[in-house]
Amino acid sequence: MKTITMKLLLVCSLWTGLVNAQSQDFIKIEAQVHFDLTNNQVELYEVALGELKQIGSSNISEKGKFGFLFDPEKAGFYHIKLTDKKSSHILRLYIKEAGSYKLDIDESGYRLQSDIKTDRVNELLTEWNNLVQKMESINSLGSNMTYVDFFPLVENEIIPSRDQFLKKVNTGDPALDDLISMTIKTDVYDQALNFWRFPRSVHPTEEQTPKFYETFRNEVAFDNPQLLELYNGLRMMGNYFFYYSKENGYSKSSYFNSALKDIKDPILLDNFLYTEVNRFKLKPEEYEIIIKPHKDKFISERSKSLILEFEKLSQSQKGQKGYDFTYKDPNGKEVSFSSLKGKIVYLDVWATWCGPCIQQIPHLKKLEEEFHGQDIVFLSVSIDEQKDHEKWKKFIEEKELGGVQLFADGAWKSGLVQNYEIKGIPRFMLFDKDGMIISTDAMRPSESALKIQLTELLKK
Repeated sequence: MKTITMKLLLVCSLWTGLVNAQSQDFIKIEAQVHFDLTNNQVELYEVALGELKQIGSSNISEKGKFGFLFDPEKAGFYHIKLTDKKSSHILRLYIKEAGSYKLDIDESGYRLQSDIKTDRVNELLTEWNNLVQKMESINSLGSNMTYVDFFPLVENEIIPSRDQFLKKVNTGDPALDDLISMTIKTDVYDQALNFWRFPRSVHPTEEQTPKFYETFRNEVAFDNPQLLELYNGLRMMGNYFFYYSKENGYSKSSYFNSALKDIKDPILLDNFLYTEVNRFKLKPEEYEIIIKPHKDKFISERSKSLILEFEKLSQSQKGQKGYDFTYKDPNGKEVSFSSLKGKIVYLDVWATWCGPCIQQIPHLKKLEEEFHGQDIVFLSVSIDEQKDHEKWKKFIEEKELGGVQLFADGAWKSGLVQNYEIKGIPRFMLFDKDGMIISTDAMRPSESALKIQLTELLKK
């Protein structure tokens, strides 16, 4: 792909000469923006494996103008991204031949003019994109709109419009028609499911959730790698598995297991797994339980390299001796790490002021009940400040915390924190019966794969 970063402050004669000399081969885009943007830079993207890949940029002039001149390697979707105070605006064009485009852009959408006489695709996309913008404006950080606004928009305007647009798709090229139809459907699925990713001031009950979510579940099929030609293809897949895997309690295990079960096309599955394993930053033990049994699904070279890195990482900490600390329990009795030898140790570093730590407590208590009487110690070490020692003791009593409860001396300066370079809590660690490290960044109690790991360790 040849890329050119172009500012419209170019000397007019240079611009004119360049266009005249090369207009037969290049795409020329000229745009006028009619609202203020927080970022003066506009970016041009192509789609690569279901995601946006930047290929150029342009600065907006004082008069609100910008442009691009580039030579596309292939026919496909190209996207222009503008950023304002609340969100990003992504303008989409389907380009397959040289020509000129003029864009007139405001906050509600954009208008398009093209010198390509047969460019019915972009006329349709422009009209459709402006409808999608209505959903995107609600699905943006800082939006104060809720399901009260979003559900009627999708049900009463977007879905009926989608059905009408699908009837208009008739380019004379069956393959292109399929791609445009997939684009329209994917936009609706993506935004409808993306709604659940954003924080809202109020949340719908199950009864208030529209039936179209169940309809979508039955409509979507992950059997066509053409989905990777759409910028939101992989994102829609992620939104889909995030939403529908919550039925039995969301976890990384349920998320990936749903994907492994439902994605039928091997190329789609490979790209989805590669992207999501990277995004989740899986721990080595999560990889061992969730991904390793399915590593044959990683078929591309980049995916195979990722698997190799995990294989190396999973062995990097194993077998090192755990730090031998000694701290006091609520009764003032000293307990050392080495005194727990002979049992598996699941260590929780936490504090009473830590919200995420407290959220894990019910899951931790459930694990303690399930493994009661077995060779495993659930050890919790508080790094509260010394002034909160009594608060810690009261918290343990009120919450009826089990396991072994200890109070570290020195809080963030304690030997435990310093030795393992702990920068944030909760932090969970796992040690074998000989006190050797299995993981210094273990899975949280809320992750269902942890129970599988502990069960397997007890068999050894």
